[in-house]
Parts: sequence; C-alpha cells; structure tokens
Amino acid sequence: MSTTRSNSGFTLLEVMVAVVLMALLMGALATRLGGGFGVHLSNSGRRLAAELEYVGQRAITTGRPHRFVIDMQKQAFRIEEQRERSDRDVDELPAHFEDLDLSIDLASQAFSPIEASQGDWRWLDDGEVAFDEIVIGNESFTSDEISIGFSPDGGAEPAQIWLVDDGGYSLQVRLVAFTGEVHVEEGEE
Repeated sequence: MSTTRSNSGFTLLEVMVAVVLMALLMGALATRLGGGFGVHLSNSGRRLAAELEYVGQRAITTGRPHRFVIDMQKQAFRIEEQRERSDRDVDELPAHFEDLDLSIDLASQAFSPIEASQGDWRWLDDGEVAFDEIVIGNESFTSDEISIGFSPDGGAEPAQIWLVDDGGYSLQVRLVAFTGEVHVEEGEE
C-alpha cells in the first residue's frame, strides 16, 4: 500500500526564515533612508562631550586656564591654554583680596594652542553634522570664533552647543557652570 502525500503548503521553518529575512531587509532599508535615525549626530555629540571633559581635566591638571575654541565658518575646533605668566603679570595682581575677581576673563589673557594634536584645528567626525549655534551665558553665537573658558579649579563657563545633521535632527551639548559637567541632550532649539 502506498500513500501519497501532498506538498501544497509551507513548513513552519520556511515561514520563520522568510519573516526573519524580511525584517533584516526592512531594518537595513530604514537605516539607509533615515540617515541612521540621528546616529551620526549622537556619535558627534558624544565625541564633543568627551573633548569638553578633556579640556576641563587638562585645566585642573596643569593649573592653568584653558579654552575650547570653535570656528563656526570652518566648522572646526581646538584647545588652547593660557600662556605662562611673566613676573610683570604677578606685579599687576591686586594687593588686597577684596579686589580679586574670580570670574574667567578670557579677553585679557593670552592663549595659544596646546602642543598636542588637540591644539590643531579638528573637525567633527561626520560631514553630515555641523555646529549650528553656541550659547554662552545669555549670548547666542552663529558665526565667528567662539571661546568657552575652563578655570583650573574645575569650573567652566555655562555653554550650550547645538549640533544639527542633514536629516534635520538637533542635539545639545550642555556645559554646566562651576562644575564643568557635560550633558548631551536631544531636542529642539
């Protein structure tokens, strides 16, 4: 006696393989069309946060004020440190402690790029991401060179650095005053 079996359907294994392949293809297509859903922007934000934390730690370690300089036209950044003080600078210090000003005064100090690769102009890793706006205190900047100061005691100027990508996503890297903490936050400007 022979039995004939009909092969008119799909096995469960074949259906599962087809579903997994379709999910993988859809994921790859969505990532390519969506620009990675802000992945480039997120990566650039994390790198910028690490750079800012490095500047703060370097200022503490060397005992000298530093600044993080961003050139909005070039879309580049670098790290600078205060030059060595001369004997003449020490003579100009106030004689009484009441006359001391503890704020970071970048304009009256001479800075130069640090002697490391971080002292050279560098760019964000991804060409799709750009500096959009920088807010220091209550002042907003969208052009020129902007400097964010870091003092040797670990304090920093309060700053917000807005990054944007080609897909319209925005990200804020926020530097907290006094503590120098760096926060990366997604959101609208």
